[in-house]
Amino acid sequence: MNFEPYSSSAGTDSPIPRVVSPDALSSQSGIGPKHSYSSRSWFRSATEHPRSTENQEIDGFGANSNQVNLWRRSLTQIPEVMVSPYKEILYEINGSVAVLTMNRPETLNALTDLTQAEIRHALGESEKNADIIGTVLTGAGRGFCSGVDMNALGAMSEAGKRLGNAHEHLASDPGNPDDDPNFKVATAYFLGLRKPLIAAINGACAGLGFSYATFCDLRFVERTARLTTSFAQRGLIAEHGTSWMLPRIIGPAHALDLLWSSRKFEGEEAYRIGYANRLCESGECVQDATEFLEQIAGSAAPMSLMMMKKQIYRHLNQELGSAMLESNQWMDESLARGDFKEGVSSFVEKRPPDFQRIMID
Repeated sequence: MNFEPYSSSAGTDSPIPRVVSPDALSSQSGIGPKHSYSSRSWFRSATEHPRSTENQEIDGFGANSNQVNLWRRSLTQIPEVMVSPYKEILYEINGSVAVLTMNRPETLNALTDLTQAEIRHALGESEKNADIIGTVLTGAGRGFCSGVDMNALGAMSEAGKRLGNAHEHLASDPGNPDDDPNFKVATAYFLGLRKPLIAAINGACAGLGFSYATFCDLRFVERTARLTTSFAQRGLIAEHGTSWMLPRIIGPAHALDLLWSSRKFEGEEAYRIGYANRLCESGECVQDATEFLEQIAGSAAPMSLMMMKKQIYRHLNQELGSAMLESNQWMDESLARGDFKEGVSSFVEKRPPDFQRIMID
């Protein structure tokens, strides 16, 4: 769904990515336009900027031999070079936290089939990386996500049905180790991920973008962000499970209010009605979400986080009795794990815990 542009004081700067798409680069080092590096991370698009002649002109900027040699020497100082397979998202790893940025700012990060496939694939990478405690999902520029790209909406309207491309090179089936059918359709796979997923809502959030945020585990929303369901105004129903998830977060009455009216509401109201878990200042939601994940990375067992998430979403579909019996079984299993011994020992010895990582084959 579309979301009309609006003014926002949120900035567009983000940390230098460890894994980014070539089109997203900006000059930060002063060595070469559209090239950036730091002591921690760096990226170069060899296809866009091949090293050829001594006086090569880079993106229209003249570079003399000294400048080119300085640039080339800098490459030997970079500890890691990673080429991103993504075109419409950025994927950055900062310590224990992955930051996934929808990167179509000219459309307020409207979703295409490719964007959605890349998000799913990147979340699969977070699942497989034992060093990552969780992922932050956000948008580039002044929007989180304005919904489905209008070109795709127009095509669906013309065809009278959903359309889509498979993008098989990005095929991924992250999370859901128990093959639970509840976590297989559309954005419901977010609930089956083994690790926390936080939506850092920095601006416009509408339609399918609103559904994406709703299915994240937590939502860190900036005061200036503007949100809307928008479905009713497009002649649609609440899509992709929003009718199931939204009332479980804010209650049936608030959910119907937002769905029926499709009105725009800001961060303050999102926090007041319980949709936002944190209310953030402008430009700070990604940092706040990252700090939250870093904090639990230093104090909580990844296995405990995974099992608690599994308990919450699995038991939403169960009666209390069966949920209690399953929790008792899982408690017995946790008592037998090394993490329990480490948790007690680290507390007694007054030191940070060294819990086991989640390893996925």
